[in-house]
Amino acid sequence: MAQQLTTPTGTETAACGNADGADVGFARGGAPWTGRDMWLGGAIALGGVAVGFAPALFADAVGFSTPFALFLAAMVAGGAMLAAARVAGLARRRLSWRAMGWRRPADARRWWLALAALAGSVSFTACYALIAEALGARFLIPETLPAEMTGEGWTALALGFAVVVWTPLAEETFFRGFLFAGLAAKLGMWGGIAASSAIFAASHGSAGAFIPVMVSGALFAWVYRQSGSLWLPVSAHASQNLLAFGAAALAY
Repeated sequence: MAQQLTTPTGTETAACGNADGADVGFARGGAPWTGRDMWLGGAIALGGVAVGFAPALFADAVGFSTPFALFLAAMVAGGAMLAAARVAGLARRRLSWRAMGWRRPADARRWWLALAALAGSVSFTACYALIAEALGARFLIPETLPAEMTGEGWTALALGFAVVVWTPLAEETFFRGFLFAGLAAKLGMWGGIAASSAIFAASHGSAGAFIPVMVSGALFAWVYRQSGSLWLPVSAHASQNLLAFGAAALAY
């Protein structure tokens, strides 16, 4: 089933339809971008991450404080992910952000999915950490957010925005709205969830965080698929980051 969406550039067609007839955009598959588009999007995102985090790696040498450098890194990396989704996915086909899932869910009752994903993600991470600790596999214990990620004063507010708002918005757009939707069209739902979540976990660059982040990514992708709206996985992702940021701030 398809639905015509009105955009500033005319009309666009998005795959839609679920058991209750709600519009789910590309979340159920049918995203038109190709494998080459996804490679291009990945290259744009990876390039932005590399550029963004370079000052953080050499903060002292370039005269930046570590919190300010991390804030710049998060903002640049997030911007690159949004640009990747726009350039490699939407712009090539004259589609709007709405087609990717930036709209309210058709069924307001589906907001409970965000809470379920948050609870599942936090619970799994806690249990995973306890099991790794009990087995003595400390290298598999997920790292907590570094204390320097909290900063002080205005820096703390800026970092809080980057961690709690900007990063979830950018990552959900890229990894769920763009990457998962594209991979699901080629690999099926479960293949798309597995592949996009593994790439999401690998992007965090931590052996200890890989499995918990992959599970979180899978839950966020499932919520996106069920609701057709990126607002729900963004809400779950932002809430989880808020808990981590708050814990780090209290420990600082």
